[in-house]
Amino acid sequence: MKPWLPSALLILCLPATAGQIDQLFPDCRHTAGYAAPAEMSFNKATVGTSIVSMTALPSFDVEWAIHITKQSNGTYLLQYLTFRRSVLWTAQAGNPGYRAPASLVKDVIISRELATRLNNLVVAAIDAARKQESGYDVLDGIDYLFRAQGATCAEVASPPAGSQLKDLTNLFEALRHLAQTDPDQRRQEEQAILRTALGFVWRSSPTQPAQNRS
Repeated sequence: MKPWLPSALLILCLPATAGQIDQLFPDCRHTAGYAAPAEMSFNKATVGTSIVSMTALPSFDVEWAIHITKQSNGTYLLQYLTFRRSVLWTAQAGNPGYRAPASLVKDVIISRELATRLNNLVVAAIDAARKQESGYDVLDGIDYLFRAQGATCAEVASPPAGSQLKDLTNLFEALRHLAQTDPDQRRQEEQAILRTALGFVWRSSPTQPAQNRS
């Protein structure tokens, strides 16, 4: 269980299935306040103009984020941000005015094509976000907060296997790995991620055809 969460946020829901939950929850109202110290530190360390970002808040591990940014010279940067230890799993995290320490950052230049595709996917997912009656559990697992242009936010907690939400979080997990990959292997890994992203078509409703996984 996450520490210090207000009782209003202790939402215990029935287990989610791919048929129940396959869209993000809008506005990040479940976790934005809890996530604020980590997100403020990540944003402070971000270089360039934010295109899209994802913040991951594991219940029992260190918080981390992926930021895709555009630089003044026109290049695109993948930034993997994290901490040496959890900054939210502390007694101080719930205190007014609490500030997380500086982030650890790894930067990788990525192609414009990949940055654009990631932007399109996240914007489509946020645009399709809707209120849902069940499935959000902020007690355990991992909360994922997605932002477009540094502002608009939508979220999901531990998406079910087989859902497009799980595919989306897996894509950002792959970006996390890319940022830590040896330089001589990055090109090949980036191309594999790009192929996955290009074959990923966001469905805004369950009646739409399944995404292309080729």
